[in-house]
Amino acid sequence: MLTGGNFAFKWAPSQNNTGSCRPCRAATGPPPSSEQYHFLPGAQIDPYVGAGINYTLISKVDILNGAGRLEHDSIGAALQAGVDFRIAGKWSLNLDVKKVHIRSDVDINGAHASRVKVDPLLLGVGVGYRF
Repeated sequence: MLTGGNFAFKWAPSQNNTGSCRPCRAATGPPPSSEQYHFLPGAQIDPYVGAGINYTLISKVDILNGAGRLEHDSIGAALQAGVDFRIAGKWSLNLDVKKVHIRSDVDINGAHASRVKVDPLLLGVGVGYRF
C-alpha cells in the first residue's frame, strides 16, 4: 500500500556564519511510500506499522529573501503507525502517524552555511475502500 501527502515546512535556523536568524520556508513533495504490516487483517479494528523511503523534492525555497538556497533534495527513512477501522462493508476509516527524515545543505550567496534537518511528524486521516 502506498500512502502519504504533501506538506510544507517553516524553520528558524540557529545563528549561522551570515549572522542572520530569519525564518526560512520551503514546500515539499511527493509523499513518502511505505510497506505495512497489519496485525489483524480483516478485523473490525486493524492496527499496523510501516517503514519505507521518503524522497523529498524541495521547491519554493525562501531563505534570506532569495540569497540562500537548499543544495539538494532529500532521501530518508519514513516510519509509520496507524489503525484501520472497518465502518461498513468494504469501507474503512484510517488514522496514522508518520515520522519522516529530511536533510539538506544550506548555501548562502554560493557558500555552504549549514545543514538543515527537518524531521516532521505527519498526522493523517483517510477513508478507504477495498476492491
